[in-house]
Amino acid sequence: MGERRLRLRTRRRQELAYDIIEAAPQEEGGSDAGEGSSQGLPLVVLHGGPGLPSSYLRPLGGGVDGADGGDGNCSGSLVGSRRVVFYDQLGCGGSEAPEDDGSGDLYSKEAFVEDLLDVLGALRDAHGVKACHLFAHSWGGILALQLLLTSGAQRRPQDAPPLPVAVRGVVLCGCGASMGALTAEAHRMQELIRRGEEMRIFRERLAERERLAAAGLVPATPLDPGAQKTPFEESMDTAREIFFERHATT
Repeated sequence: MGERRLRLRTRRRQELAYDIIEAAPQEEGGSDAGEGSSQGLPLVVLHGGPGLPSSYLRPLGGGVDGADGGDGNCSGSLVGSRRVVFYDQLGCGGSEAPEDDGSGDLYSKEAFVEDLLDVLGALRDAHGVKACHLFAHSWGGILALQLLLTSGAQRRPQDAPPLPVAVRGVVLCGCGASMGALTAEAHRMQELIRRGEEMRIFRERLAERERLAAAGLVPATPLDPGAQKTPFEESMDTAREIFFERHATT
């Protein structure tokens, strides 16, 4: 397994840093499972934020920062079967962090998608990658969806650039598909908190737990008086529970 730190200059004339972690060489007589790797299609990792570096996702690569347990064994990691590419978005990690001119264009979603196209183009031109998978976390998932909706869709706008490499698969992790819907739901939950709706639901759930405990159906768990929360804290906890019940996936 090998690792290389590289840089590219985007069409916006900004420098981005990216790392390629190479798969271990395939044993003689093995089969080639994909393009750009001895065994499988490369995986391009899109980190969250905006504003975070890609380093928090590096354990996905195995053998990075001690993630392999120090013995170099990456059999359980993604690197064991494919190249993994990490890149730092503009303003993050090892990439340039220019000051915005106030227009908001430099750090817009559209600009980040443009940078992603340049990263894929660099993988094609400099490393011979023809196809890849994407792993996209949080904000990175929004970029991946935008990339596919604009550049990868069959009925894409005529002025949308084609994808430099074929995207064969996408894994979305902790990603909201619509920021508008997410913001609207957050505002709705804030309004419920203001009206005390969460406290009503919390009291109903607490009464149900006490009923089940009295019937011997669940163990009684007396609260430590010193650990009891304020009504506002209980309300916020219940709001979080309701939010994740409605919107989180496992």
